[in-house]
Amino acid sequence: MLFIQKLKPTDAPRLSKLALAAYKDHYLNYWTDNGKWYMEKYFSILQLEEELNNPKSSFYIALHDTVESGFLKVNSNKYLSGQLGEGYEIERIYFKKEFTGKGLGGGLLEFALADATQQSRQYVWLKSMDTAYNAINFYQKHGFEVIEEEKLDFELMLPEKRGMVILRKIL
Repeated sequence: MLFIQKLKPTDAPRLSKLALAAYKDHYLNYWTDNGKWYMEKYFSILQLEEELNNPKSSFYIALHDTVESGFLKVNSNKYLSGQLGEGYEIERIYFKKEFTGKGLGGGLLEFALADATQQSRQYVWLKSMDTAYNAINFYQKHGFEVIEEEKLDFELMLPEKRGMVILRKIL
């Protein structure tokens, strides 16, 4: 069973631990330094505490029964360049490897879509690595379409892993 819990700034250490575990399960092979720079920059307790204090962002932990399995970060009222209307960004959906393929991602995605609808947003958007074929297929099955491609400019990321796609779903 999936339980979703909204996080507060005081939950930054808990979120950092989960984010690091989930990231290590999936992305270390994208980097020349095994993701050290990225994880220190984006998943430190101080960074996450700052993000948790942002009133336009929300973090949620996914619990499979009582076990912390993954997390969601959304940014309400975040516009996508070139798009009309009020947007809602799903910035991160990460799960520890042992919890992938259990339907939990679909639960978090449906939660985010319902939140965006409740906030009267016109579209939801997100980015995915262009080599994450399973993730892209997952989003497309939920009504998202690829609308743009881009390249990340992280120097420590392997050049062949820098491709991203932007997906959007009209609500």
